[in-house]
Amino acid sequence: MKELRPEGVKRPSEQRIDEAVALGGIDYFVVACPKDVTMYEDAIKTSGHQGEIKLREISELILEALDLEPEAGADAEKEEEPK
Repeated sequence: MKELRPEGVKRPSEQRIDEAVALGGIDYFVVACPKDVTMYEDAIKTSGHQGEIKLREISELILEALDLEPEAGADAEKEEEPK
């Protein structure tokens, strides 16, 4: 499928990554929407900043701050409660 943007023009997600890296001293680019994870992971790669900045979802940071483990997916087996 052909891109609709003019050649040489960066996607907005790539521009955001460039801006974050240009700030300096930034370890993480944090997103709140799970759909943004894929978009910005791709932008980090295509903008040439892989290894310079890591993408994190805010829920991951909250779980870390609370020292909690992420819940298993809905299809994970549940442990039976003792009777």
